[in-house]
Amino acid sequence: MKKYLGQRMVALRQKIYDRLLRSNESGAALVASILFAATVSVLAVVAFQWASGDIKRTGRYVLTREAFYIAEAGLQKSLNFLNYNSDGEYPGDAGQGFTEVLGTFVSDHSSELESFSFGGGTYTVSVADNDDNDGDLTVDVDNTILLNATGTKDSSSVTIQAILLHGIFGAKHAITTEDDLQINGNPNVQGTSGSIHSNSDITGNSNDVEQGTTAAGVCDSPCVEGAAKEVLPVAEPADFKTYANFVLTSEGTITDADDSAVDISENKLDNWSYTDTGSFTGWVLNGCSADGMFFAETSIKLTGNVDKCSEDSADSSDKDKDKDSDSSDKDKDKDADSGDKDKDSDSSDKDKDKDADSGDKDKDSDSSDKDKDKDADSGDKDKDSDSSDKDKDKDADSGDKDKDSDSSDKDKDKDADSGDKDKDSDSASSGDALKLTLIAEEDIIISGNPNIENYKNDSHPEEIQNLLFVSGLDLDFGGNLTQSVQGVVIA
Repeated sequence: MKKYLGQRMVALRQKIYDRLLRSNESGAALVASILFAATVSVLAVVAFQWASGDIKRTGRYVLTREAFYIAEAGLQKSLNFLNYNSDGEYPGDAGQGFTEVLGTFVSDHSSELESFSFGGGTYTVSVADNDDNDGDLTVDVDNTILLNATGTKDSSSVTIQAILLHGIFGAKHAITTEDDLQINGNPNVQGTSGSIHSNSDITGNSNDVEQGTTAAGVCDSPCVEGAAKEVLPVAEPADFKTYANFVLTSEGTITDADDSAVDISENKLDNWSYTDTGSFTGWVLNGCSADGMFFAETSIKLTGNVDKCSEDSADSSDKDKDKDSDSSDKDKDKDADSGDKDKDSDSSDKDKDKDADSGDKDKDSDSSDKDKDKDADSGDKDKDSDSSDKDKDKDADSGDKDKDSDSSDKDKDKDADSGDKDKDSDSASSGDALKLTLIAEEDIIISGNPNIENYKNDSHPEEIQNLLFVSGLDLDFGGNLTQSVQGVVIA
């Protein structure tokens, strides 16, 4: 019985344990399920937030990229204005130098550079000087400026900056033409860049061209045909007028760049002359001149022995004037002295006459009536003596006047000679090379034997300093330069 009860107790305890065990397993699964559900929920929320943020970031990125490319379009538009003019010719605004770009570039193109609509947004462009240590943000001294463009798309805005370096045009060839080139004779083109190129055809040849001859079109041997075309800058003479020291007008006057009259003699411009007769109309320089950049509204011709005027010519002219003044004063003094002597001589003669008359009258009163005839004769002699004295006085006066006249004539001759020397001194040549740059709306003709160098003004951009001749039409080298000249020649 006890044994049976014990077995029943063991069996009952086992059942209870089994039930408790099953009950504990069911609770763990619930907890595990709850934890799993919570984890999934958190991950879902995180994933949603992440996806939502990523979508927003993607949207902002798209807007940012669009704003960037809008700003890039503004930069490209600006570069186009800088490199090409409205006719698509090179150069554009950059041809005036970066200092001019800093001052007027944006204002000149404000309708296309300020808040310009593009690609569903807008762009605005500005220029600024870099830190070139000159202390002036309006003047460029190192051929470097900053170009800023801000692109805006909806709420996104991007600003990009480009550093612009102004390269100086350097020709690959000694002679380069856009149109046909005809070579007559021997041009003797030599040196490291001693070659000839035409973007069209070349007629004729020369055996002395050291670096060869090429043409984009056709040419005669030994010229090489079918060469690639070269990019050539297009230069308008009028663009350089503001840099000129002297403007040679079509009315025959000389002014500065602001159209104000200049002193011809003081600036040593006496040998410049305007002519409108014959086949040539324009300005001619025959002789010496002052250094500078000359801009002509017509043609320019150099003839004869052109060089620089002496710096002492103006001082010499002043000295000549002083000499003339001194000479004139001395002549006046001499004339005055001569006049005084004449007056003294006349007075002395008259005194002698009076004394003689007085003596005659005394003798007449003492003598008797018999002596009246003698007195009469004596009186006649006195009259004759008076008349003779007066004649001598007149002769003396006449002689003095003749001397004065001769002296005056000599003085005038001296003054005339002195004046001629003054004129010669004003146009005196120094024998030194004339430093000049010629800019002409029409032709430039070089004849004679000019002794010239390239004129350089340190305040001008380097590309302006490198100019030698710029002609709106033709350039004729008919003369012989007395020395080698470096400079850009455009025609």
